[in-house]
Amino acid sequence: MTPQTSTLKVPGASLYYEMRGSGPVLLIIPGGPQDAGVFADVAGHLADRYTVVAYDPRGSSRSTFDGEPQEQDLDVHGDDAARLIEALGAGRPMCSAPAAAPRSGSTSPPAIPAGFVRWSRMSRPA
Repeated sequence: MTPQTSTLKVPGASLYYEMRGSGPVLLIIPGGPQDAGVFADVAGHLADRYTVVAYDPRGSSRSTFDGEPQEQDLDVHGDDAARLIEALGAGRPMCSAPAAAPRSGSTSPPAIPAGFVRWSRMSRPA
């Protein structure tokens, strides 16, 4: 399935994102040096049950800074995810961020923005 692609202007950057499928929204947030493209196969398999949204985090691949590159900040990345969900009118989406802890150099998981439902292989929605 070919994704629908677009960009969202957020403070200090433009975020590239891809959407596939229909149903409840599942936001997949890549970590490290990954971008939305790394989830194309997974998104294709889930698109019959979910509206799968994957995006390139600011400063990665097709999501560009407005000016000079800036230090990466998990709070800003969380704000970006929340703004994307708000712009899509997705309400309270499920969220998978499989590599967020390594991105921050931390061994503890990052805070999840208000309104998100954590989703993983261990806690699949029915």
